[in-house]
Amino acid sequence: MVRVTAFYAHDEGAHFDWEYYVNKHLPLVRELLGEKLLGMQVTRGLMGLAAGLPPMYVAMAQLDFESAEVLQELMMTAVPRIVADIPNYTSIALQMQVSEVVG
Repeated sequence: MVRVTAFYAHDEGAHFDWEYYVNKHLPLVRELLGEKLLGMQVTRGLMGLAAGLPPMYVAMAQLDFESAEVLQELMMTAVPRIVADIPNYTSIALQMQVSEVVG
């Protein structure tokens, strides 16, 4: 199984619309990825490890797929529409990583 993690780094002056993200963007992601999306978990950063520090990431989303081949197919079809929606909820540049799930 492979996991795509989307990171939105904390930026003091940046905009992130949680209402849009949760109520419009995430349903769009689920719809476009369909049955090929095996699981999705979204987290909202609250704080850094030391008192008073902001979180490293405002938001992180983890999406699970059966294989890298399935992910590659989606990169050509669904992902461009998903990425095109990002300016509707944030000014933070998206960072992504693809990982193998080992445990």
